[in-house]
Amino acid sequence: MQGYTYSGVFRLGGDFPASLNTADDPSQLKPFESPACYGIDSEKNGRLAVGSIPTSVNRKDYTRSVGGTTYNWIYNRLWLTSGTGETAKLEWGAPHYDDVYYPHGLGGLEIPLDGSTTIKDIQPALGSQLWVLSSDGSYFIAGANNLSQSDFETGQLVQELKTTDATYAMTLNGLAIVSNGAGVYGWNGNSLTEFTRPVRSSLGSFGAVEIKADYTYQKIIGTNKFAIDTTNGKLYDYGTSGFLYTTPTMVQSDGKEPFTVNSFVLSYEMITAGSATIAWQSRAEDGNWYDEEEIVIVADTEGQYSRVEKMVENPVRTCHKYAFRITSMSSNVAIEQVSVNVNGLAVEAVAE
Repeated sequence: MQGYTYSGVFRLGGDFPASLNTADDPSQLKPFESPACYGIDSEKNGRLAVGSIPTSVNRKDYTRSVGGTTYNWIYNRLWLTSGTGETAKLEWGAPHYDDVYYPHGLGGLEIPLDGSTTIKDIQPALGSQLWVLSSDGSYFIAGANNLSQSDFETGQLVQELKTTDATYAMTLNGLAIVSNGAGVYGWNGNSLTEFTRPVRSSLGSFGAVEIKADYTYQKIIGTNKFAIDTTNGKLYDYGTSGFLYTTPTMVQSDGKEPFTVNSFVLSYEMITAGSATIAWQSRAEDGNWYDEEEIVIVADTEGQYSRVEKMVENPVRTCHKYAFRITSMSSNVAIEQVSVNVNGLAVEAVAE
């Protein structure tokens, strides 16, 4: 690919809020992705702003106490789990009875598990199935909502869908979701979704934790640690304190002359009137981050949209690799787009 060189202002970051991606090469990221970011507002659509973890709620479980035993009340019948390993069992009662337990049909089903493994939880999932969760994996009981059904069978063990604690699992929009030591996964009845693939190489805040949901905006919330927007797959880190946003990296193609960085350009919205500050840094090649002069914005009215351009003062401005990051910003400003003014950058190297 021959390509050609580009001189002028182009977009390096946008389509915010920014999503964390530590698994892919920083020079190959999309404008909305960042190799290092945390503490951003996941609900500020189209903007990069300071924020905190969204509000979440627990999945509701319904139980009934009968004769001193607590049963799950799912699909209008009582369910009970017991035993470990090869003796693990799922039992069910006759439909409609919630104050007395009447076994229905066979009344019970063995759930094959290893060693001393126990059933962690059962939940309704995938519209009509019963999700049986363990640290070995998950079983799904088809047709569990059929009140005329008196005998049930397990499907094949879904080994990928496993976790060590009932609070590490939930359903969202019918999808069965778990948080475990390998990340966060969802099962739609046919295939697995690895929500944390963009951070697979370094999970950080996205390790096994209790998960809840923001049902309004369809987000998975890892308690005090992370948020995952299931509508677009974006990942947000709240387990790391403070605020940071790092741009994708500009890399010149092999065999081409180095490019020159001239200025850093921000398109922004002032959320409230007054002054706002943005602290930022630049880095040439794989060197240290250089503290650039702080950006100060003053707005007389709220909702003001404008653009600010700052010259790059880093002594090294001509090289084959360059990146920027914002290390802090006022809560009353939101960035719509991050652009860079360059000379001689090969178009095939642009992060777009």
